[in-house]
Amino acid sequence: MKWLLVFIMTTLPAFSGVAPAKVTTSSFKPVVKSTEITLYRTDLNRFILIRWGISEVPDFEDSEKQNTFEVKMAKDLISRRLFLIDALRKGITIDPEQVKTRIAEEVENKGGEKLFDAFLSRIKLTHEEYEKEIQGNLIAKKYIDELVAASNKSAQNFEADLLEAYEKEPDRYTRPERVHVRHIFRRFPANANQGQEEAILFEMHSIRDHIINSGADFAQLASSISDDPSGQYGGDLGYFARSEMEASFEKSAFSLKEGEISEPVKTRAGYHLIKLEQRIDADKGGLQQARERVINAVHDKRREEILNKTIRKLWDDAEVELLI
Repeated sequence: MKWLLVFIMTTLPAFSGVAPAKVTTSSFKPVVKSTEITLYRTDLNRFILIRWGISEVPDFEDSEKQNTFEVKMAKDLISRRLFLIDALRKGITIDPEQVKTRIAEEVENKGGEKLFDAFLSRIKLTHEEYEKEIQGNLIAKKYIDELVAASNKSAQNFEADLLEAYEKEPDRYTRPERVHVRHIFRRFPANANQGQEEAILFEMHSIRDHIINSGADFAQLASSISDDPSGQYGGDLGYFARSEMEASFEKSAFSLKEGEISEPVKTRAGYHLIKLEQRIDADKGGLQQARERVINAVHDKRREEILNKTIRKLWDDAEVELLI
């Protein structure tokens, strides 16, 4: 239920076989009825534009896909509206300064005022309407936070819940072995032949011998000769776990001792010299070691359960009827 955290989404999805929908008299027909509110086609269309950050409501060539999409969007919209109504009924309010702060963040995220205005124009919202959307988002988030806090306060066996969550998925809370490496990289030319590859291999052996025999600084050398963008940071690749790098690179990196420099390692792109800066063993310290991660997971699960339960009750109480 990430919609509580991101009420306005600006990611444009790739709709296959979709054309802009036309505005007709059906735009003013109800699509959802309930004892709380009635939502019209115009409400749904507006929500879709905001939800997906697009300028036109998609019109699928396949009528079944169109209906599935519209039903999903209508359910999402009615859930949001009912939840927000319930929050306001419970007296949930927010400081107007929070809205201003959030909008300022959005402007910065969009790249400035001009790009932000272009975004609003694309989804057909005024600044005032956008402000109301943000306000609703923040109220909804505060409401779910309060529901979760009340549930946590009344929980009788929180420690038992933590232990159960940990024992069910112990591997989820175990940090894998990680290594911190630097590398010097020489890239193969496009369509390199065997002779060109062998020349680079000879060069890398020479560089390694020079570092070992002269005590040259690996990071400084990487900064001056590496073909990888990481060269500007002394070849620093940071920390990574297994299965995050190409197999040959990973095998060499994890076989090194701290401070050791590898023989030249061939990958699809070229040859590497790898220096192991630090190794961090896998964290297998049990529940106490992973306690913070387990607590976050339990809280996230409880949050989702409370939200789903609350929305189901709101739907039942409002006697929601979809008319699509």
